[in-house]
Amino acid sequence: MLICGKPTKHRDQGWSWVVLFTSFTIQLLCDGSISAYGVVYAGVKNDTYFASANYTEKQITLPGAIQSCLYVIAMGFAGPIVNTLGFQLVACVSSLMAGLAMVAAVFFKDIAGMIVFYGVFSGK
Repeated sequence: MLICGKPTKHRDQGWSWVVLFTSFTIQLLCDGSISAYGVVYAGVKNDTYFASANYTEKQITLPGAIQSCLYVIAMGFAGPIVNTLGFQLVACVSSLMAGLAMVAAVFFKDIAGMIVFYGVFSGK
């Protein structure tokens, strides 16, 4: 049976399911990292080092607030960059940058390092 001149069987060989699963996973990780700062906040607040450093709640919430703000602001700049360089390159570079920034933020024992790496670099 033909629809629009193409055989209905084996049109994409299942590739659309790979694209669907991959795009869902990327969306889950990107939006999940923005929405999940409450879990990070609870861990930082209960950490013995951060508790002994006497950081205020406002200081502890800064990395998550900066990350979510820069995430939204970066969307305006991402459109023209995607039009110029292509979606695949921009998505790969930005996700690699965000992932490495989150890994680097784990090793900092002060709030300034978390603000720079978790807030700024992972917020893009």
